[in-house]
Amino acid sequence: MTRWNHSFSCSRNARPGARGFTIIELLMATFIMGILMFLINRLFFDTAGAVSHGMALNHILSDSQTVSEQFRSDADYMVGPSDGGFLVIINQVIPNVTIQTQKGPVTRDVRSDQLVFIRNAEGVEPLAPGYTTAFSNSTDATHAKVWYGHALRTDPGGSGPTVVGLGAVNGPNEVASNWILGRHALFLDGTFSSLGWPPSPPSIQVFARDAAFDSPVNYGNTTPPVANSLYMGLTDVCAEVLEDINAKLLGATDYNDQAYLYAFPDTRVSPVTTTQEQRLRVNPRPAGNTFESWRIAQMHPYFVENVSDFIVEFAADTDQTGDIDFHSGQGSVVWRSINDVPGWAAGYKSSPNYVLPGGLEARFTFRHDDPNYWPYMIRIRYRVHDPRGRFTERVRDAGNNVNTEPGMWFEQVIKVNRR
Repeated sequence: MTRWNHSFSCSRNARPGARGFTIIELLMATFIMGILMFLINRLFFDTAGAVSHGMALNHILSDSQTVSEQFRSDADYMVGPSDGGFLVIINQVIPNVTIQTQKGPVTRDVRSDQLVFIRNAEGVEPLAPGYTTAFSNSTDATHAKVWYGHALRTDPGGSGPTVVGLGAVNGPNEVASNWILGRHALFLDGTFSSLGWPPSPPSIQVFARDAAFDSPVNYGNTTPPVANSLYMGLTDVCAEVLEDINAKLLGATDYNDQAYLYAFPDTRVSPVTTTQEQRLRVNPRPAGNTFESWRIAQMHPYFVENVSDFIVEFAADTDQTGDIDFHSGQGSVVWRSINDVPGWAAGYKSSPNYVLPGGLEARFTFRHDDPNYWPYMIRIRYRVHDPRGRFTERVRDAGNNVNTEPGMWFEQVIKVNRR
């Protein structure tokens, strides 16, 4: 009888020396996998950080390009003194303002200057609606007064703000890195009829009613003739022409009046009250789903958001030597502002009567009837932030020390029309 060897048949499939992983091998594998996961995670977050940084930089560069192109376009059409033009520069320092950074809020002084000049109205049209029943406007104006400066963000409903002032704690304009740089072109249309005092929005019917060039600002006064159509950003057309305005300029009793007459909208207001309360209002994001034309009107002075410092300086021949002032021995241009107020000649009609309450302000008015001291160049410097305050740059201070500051500085120089 034949017998099968079962043990042999079963042992053919067995591998000699076969065993499982040791605990050390498992630990090593787990360690290696942990390292790989860490590297992959680090690569992911580094890539995300780079993308976020790139988006922040793209936001900043896009805003700076918007400012540069618009500023140069306005400057190209600037009206010189021989054609009745004028130029106003106001320097102001807002102290102890909050700026948002990636590491948290910081506090410092912020420059908030204003620039005003006349440009030809060629190629531009009003942006604000003319009536509550329309979303457009038209004008026969040949000139427009251009204003650049920080605008005050209103409360969401379009009124106020209840807490007024750039940098005011608990107000919509508390954080400087969220401030709005405004631009306003007020068209000087002498054919526009003044139809009476407008009530406050939204019951206002004709936005440009009583909107003369020097319409006073409204401090909550609800009785005529205090109009707020300019003050609240509801119109960009007024019922006067350049000749009317220059007549008022020549009739100003002092240089403070001149500066206030033409810095938007600080008109016919006591010279000692140059405060943030008189800034133009803007509401870039109206609340609700219904957008009446007056809400659209309040959006039109919005220019660029997230601009903290806005600095305006000028280069001129203040000593009348026939050339721009240069720093002695350095060969660099002297840029005049609150930090370098020139010594003006006695009796100079364009001389600024600069009042410096607490050293915080300087005002320079250049009139059409005395062009000799007009600037040759204007330089604007401004700091743009990304909305989250993530972007920083390394900057050298006056002592040649390198510091890391939020946002990015930009600079632009334009030639002034002195003709």
